[in-house]
Amino acid sequence: MFGCANTLGKAEHYCGLGRDDPLGTGDVVPVTVFRPDSNQSYGIVPARIFWIAYGSYIAGLQTAEIKDTGVAQEVDFTGSAYTTATVTLKEDNSWEVEFSN
Repeated sequence: MFGCANTLGKAEHYCGLGRDDPLGTGDVVPVTVFRPDSNQSYGIVPARIFWIAYGSYIAGLQTAEIKDTGVAQEVDFTGSAYTTATVTLKEDNSWEVEFSN
């Protein structure tokens, strides 16, 4: 768990989490950033949840809202020993998820 607190009460303070750039640039890219409320503490626990959906989107230029994608499937690895998920779109437009290592 990662802890974050704004004990100074200054509006310019932010908490954020990052990860290595998946494009291999060597940079750290933001995953989430938020402004903490004054005198509040936050406990951040990593969740390994992914969503699978299909549609017509422009990669890198458009953010898809899960509720707007039609049929989407959550793939949740949080607390799991599994390292791989095979997700299959079936003929009836439903998803099948199989976890494995």
